[in-house]
Amino acid sequence: MIDLLHTHFGDRIRFETPTGGMAIWVKFRLPVDYEDIEYRASLAGVALAERPEAWRKVAGIRLGFASLDKEELAVAVKVLADIC
Repeated sequence: MIDLLHTHFGDRIRFETPTGGMAIWVKFRLPVDYEDIEYRASLAGVALAERPEAWRKVAGIRLGFASLDKEELAVAVKVLADIC
């Protein structure tokens, strides 16, 4: 997940590498439209668990990865990077 985030988002995001868990909070360096991210992700078949209201509080998005295999994760991260 960490490598995918670096590869697809580059320096557009920042995050702390977790020592455990099943998700990463990714913070955007520039303002984003959370409703647009949610809408466009759904059109691309990427489901987002949290709602934009939760993301605004931390100026980021929580990316869960526990339920995805490597290929699904690669697709989801690329879709989100292309949207953001």
